[in-house]
Amino acid sequence: MHTLFFFLSVASLVMLSSFAAAADQLSVLFLGDKGHHQPEQRFGWIKAPLAERGISVSYTENLTDLSANNLAKYDVLLVYANIGGVSAEQEKAILDYVASGKGFMPVHCASACFGKNPELVKLMGGRFKSHGGEVFKALVADREHPAMRGFSGFDTWDETYVHDQHNEVDRTVLMYRLLKKGGNEREPWTWVRTHGQGRVFYTASGHDERTWLAPAFADLLARGISWAAGGKGMPVLTDLQGPFAKTERAPLKYEERETVQNYEKRTPAPQYQLPLSPTDSLDYTQVEHGFSLTLLAAEPQVVKPIAFTWDHRGRLWVAESVDYPSKHTDLWQGSDRIKICEDTNGDGKLDKFTIFADKLNIPTGLVFANGGLIVSQAPQMLFFKDTNGDDQADVRDIIQDGWSKGDTHAGPSNLRYGLDNRIYGAVGYSGFSGKVGDKSLNFRSGLFRMNKSGDQLEFLSQYNNNTWGLGISETGELFGSTANNTQHCYTPIPIPYFDATPGLAGNEELRRAVRMDQQYFANPLTDKIRQVDVFGGYTAAAGSNLYTARAFPQRYWNASVLLTEPTMHLVHQGLLKRDGSGWTEDVDGGNLVASADEWFAPVHAEVGPDGAVWIADWYNFIIQHNPTPRKEHGGFDTKTGKGGAHENPLRDYEHGRIYRIAWKGAKPATRRALDPDNTGELVKALADDNQFWRLTAQRLLVERAKNDVVPALIALAKDQSVDAIGLNGGVVHALWTLHGLGALDGRNAEALAVAVAALRHPSHGVRRNAVQVLPATPAAAAAVAASGIINDSELNVRLAVFLAVSKLPANEEIGAQLFAQRQLDVVRVDKYLPTALLVGVAAHGRGYLAAAAKAGEKLPTTAPGVAEPLSATLLKDGGFESATADGPAGWERRTYGGTAKFAVVDGGRIGKCIQISATGDGADASFTVIVPVKPNGSYRLSGWIKTADVKGAMGALFNLHGHDAKSKAVKGTSDWTKITMDFKADGRKQIELNCLFGGWGQATGTAWWDDLELEERGNAKGSSFGGRGNEPGEIEQLIGRNLAHRITTADQLATLVQLAAGDPGTAESVIAGMAEGWGERDLPADIGVAERHALGTVAVKLTPAAQLSLGAIANRWSGEVTKAKTTTGPALPPEELKRFESGRNRYQTLCIACHQANGQGLPGLAPSLVKSEWVQGPASRPVRIVLHGLQGPITVNGTPFVSPVIMPPQKDVLDDVAISEVLTYVRNEWGNQAPPVQPAEVKAIRDIDAARTQPWTAEELMKLK
Repeated sequence: MHTLFFFLSVASLVMLSSFAAAADQLSVLFLGDKGHHQPEQRFGWIKAPLAERGISVSYTENLTDLSANNLAKYDVLLVYANIGGVSAEQEKAILDYVASGKGFMPVHCASACFGKNPELVKLMGGRFKSHGGEVFKALVADREHPAMRGFSGFDTWDETYVHDQHNEVDRTVLMYRLLKKGGNEREPWTWVRTHGQGRVFYTASGHDERTWLAPAFADLLARGISWAAGGKGMPVLTDLQGPFAKTERAPLKYEERETVQNYEKRTPAPQYQLPLSPTDSLDYTQVEHGFSLTLLAAEPQVVKPIAFTWDHRGRLWVAESVDYPSKHTDLWQGSDRIKICEDTNGDGKLDKFTIFADKLNIPTGLVFANGGLIVSQAPQMLFFKDTNGDDQADVRDIIQDGWSKGDTHAGPSNLRYGLDNRIYGAVGYSGFSGKVGDKSLNFRSGLFRMNKSGDQLEFLSQYNNNTWGLGISETGELFGSTANNTQHCYTPIPIPYFDATPGLAGNEELRRAVRMDQQYFANPLTDKIRQVDVFGGYTAAAGSNLYTARAFPQRYWNASVLLTEPTMHLVHQGLLKRDGSGWTEDVDGGNLVASADEWFAPVHAEVGPDGAVWIADWYNFIIQHNPTPRKEHGGFDTKTGKGGAHENPLRDYEHGRIYRIAWKGAKPATRRALDPDNTGELVKALADDNQFWRLTAQRLLVERAKNDVVPALIALAKDQSVDAIGLNGGVVHALWTLHGLGALDGRNAEALAVAVAALRHPSHGVRRNAVQVLPATPAAAAAVAASGIINDSELNVRLAVFLAVSKLPANEEIGAQLFAQRQLDVVRVDKYLPTALLVGVAAHGRGYLAAAAKAGEKLPTTAPGVAEPLSATLLKDGGFESATADGPAGWERRTYGGTAKFAVVDGGRIGKCIQISATGDGADASFTVIVPVKPNGSYRLSGWIKTADVKGAMGALFNLHGHDAKSKAVKGTSDWTKITMDFKADGRKQIELNCLFGGWGQATGTAWWDDLELEERGNAKGSSFGGRGNEPGEIEQLIGRNLAHRITTADQLATLVQLAAGDPGTAESVIAGMAEGWGERDLPADIGVAERHALGTVAVKLTPAAQLSLGAIANRWSGEVTKAKTTTGPALPPEELKRFESGRNRYQTLCIACHQANGQGLPGLAPSLVKSEWVQGPASRPVRIVLHGLQGPITVNGTPFVSPVIMPPQKDVLDDVAISEVLTYVRNEWGNQAPPVQPAEVKAIRDIDAARTQPWTAEELMKLK
């Protein structure tokens, strides 16, 4: 038993891992605490070996479970804790429990418990006094006692307990410890007592893993439990030298087979277990205490069930796949089926099976929509419909194409009907690449959503691995799971919100789902687990459906995430807990069901029409897909088959089971079917306590597409009641039904009024959905502003509101309220609200800025002498202008697969760029540079990517080698596209930054990268999602960026005038954002000379950094952004001409924003460089101006400039060579003629003026020679 699989963490504050015993099994309540003996860990170690002996164990740390009613459910109370005492009521409950014939089993430290309860000390038979510690063997004193027959003890290190307060009445000492080696003095070590009709078993063994992981200790505990439980009239153990299992249970049979995986390199190697019949398998399977497990169907009626759902008649529809994983066929040539399963006589068993559709090939998900059934079967989404009522598909259509089938365990699955009447699903790393409607899409590993006709598709959440789980809560929030130890994930802000927000789109850090699982180890019933990785953990987590009915106890409602784990042979429960505006996993919810049968492989668990949980058991000895085993890694050599799975003759294609888990205290389900034509019944079903019926009724009403039910829906939506957890599902579904019928588009005043009223509903779930169903109209925006919901008492509602208002028209009051929200600490410190606030503010920026100005908010400005943004970049020559044919300095060329061609070429955005290309089978390759970073720093990488006919893999992108961070990828043929990627160093002192071609596969085509910038981002107050939303000026910059996209040029000019009259720091941030936004837009027509002069008027009131940004905006508005119109200059010597060309490239990167492509500058802001006496005069003057900057006033070519800062200093930005190059260029361009500038000249002046800290004035410069 000394395997990794017993190092299992199972925590609980309630009865979280309770398993029901069959009639001949023993049921134990294990009482632990949070003390240093770590009972929760010990419970995890011992649970499996006890289960093998037919003993089910439930764990709790909640003393309220020591009630008479609760204790009565169990045969034995086992205590392993340090508890000072319990209440008088709890003391009496324990004493009465034992006296009635039940068992009491204190272990080790439990003898130090109950100091305040002397009667319980008497019950135990003695109390801890003191201890040392050593290796010893407790000796058996009474070999004839039923619990000791055949038991010889064991050597272990343990604490050497000494006891006092002995109660020898009715006590028999079974084992003792010699106080001194070689002596005769004995310390009682293990004893039994009787109390009334009950029994007590105590052992002092059990301090730590040295004892708990000893097989003999598990044997001792099993003996003690079984003896103690005998007091209720159960037979005392008969086979005292073998496992304590039910004698009539079919034995597990094993055979030696060559292809049993052994990645763990166990000795001896694992054997092949022969399959069990459905009845025999049940004997090795346990469900949570208080629940029942019923077999509904098995082979041959159901074979290899991979997914299921139910229709409006409550009938089960199962997707069977015997083709999985490696049989690939053409469309309609497979062996798989969709089967309808019915209970025709009401006995709770499925007895009628009808094939609805056959000849399928690996269907992985199914959902009802549009009067038929949508089935995911890569590479397509299929639609089936029965048109004549014979339960067979007459219509078979392809509604979508582009899902990869390269790896059959990584395709689309988990199709769900969402509250918003769209279809949701999960997809693994095979992903999607194709065109849907007019959009080209490429994504993998995460959640997606599509409309019911399949012509709209969007990616919702990026997961980190094979995504096999999707859960949607009763309020519409998204959860999921992946392979490889990320079993519980949460999506607080779906990707489309970011994609619709310039400045946030493409940010990979924001796109990722949030990991919320709190436990690593799973809790199987057997150590016979075969895994390739994540040993002992959740390597194949799937499912993630929430419990969304009311037929289980309340703690499950909308909180229990049902996680299927086929390699661990169990269904685990993740309990949700509110975490600010979002969710995290609470203490371990334990297993709903687990089995010691190695074939038991649950792959799907979902709440059925009866409120019970139904489970699809794949029932297969071989679960593992890849990697393909090798002799040295896996134990044998084999091949990789189609679909990426290793070939293995032990894969089964004949078995499959469907189970049902029900709570024994549940009331019988009353609803069995819905009549699509009975609208009264359908509206009533919208308020059913089972979300299955609510969603089914909603779907039928929406597909019916008639508004005659709108009055009834409005009436339902007015219901103000809430249930025990604060929800009102009826109102939520009434609102979304109205939305699906188009009744909330603003034309039906009464319907809209009820939705607006729902913004103030007592249920937080109603409020968070009400704000999402409103139309994108000015009236709806005004209603939201007036409702107060932006300041909702529930942070989870605020999260939904901040996102929802991003879709509403700009509203000054909403902007002002969002400004008020940002001032609140409860918002600033939340994980998700600061980022959600960015999304919302982007649509209401002008109102936000007005409120900020009214409040007198001031932001810091860029420090004098710092030229933004160039000073912030951590990459040297990110524009590659200094690169040679050998490549950029400091960058290396890497090829991970295939053959790539690397080059430095002209034709970048401005000047040179880097290029990777591949033909034939393609390549996976990168230009890579190593950059030092701060271990705890947050960073933003931005750059530009251009592609030509890039196909395959991910495309062209940025990523960090050995880090999760990767940017949005560019494929096909695309002009220069700006890509931004935020990331955290995560403890690294350096990063390997890739300009990546291909990525997780090989691509063909050509890609270029240019103008990369890497900057560190400040660590602001709070810990927001993706680190966004709390940095000074961040919201203001985002507002500016979105204003550039959302409002007219004239309105932007008016905004600039307002900004210039306000806080300089705010103006600087907003204008910087506007400059970025204009860089992402198509060019408008020239705004004219008058507007350009107006910009000059604004410019003189701005900070230097804001002036630079304004210059970029003006440059865009003038239409002069491409290449400067140049001459070749005078006939310069070859070396000087080379400096001239390099200077041209630098000018176009550094100077063009203010001085313009034609050198004419900006009125009132940047002087003209054409024929300027300051440019063509002595070289020392322009050198000094570039090094230390220039402040006004100054006259150039007869034109005065009075701006406080005419030229920001560049001494900390440009080296001597760079300054010489750019000045050589401007002194010989646009008809200028002046001698080139040498680097030595720049260095000499830099040294002379090294102590200078202030920009020059024209007067000072004129005095210098």
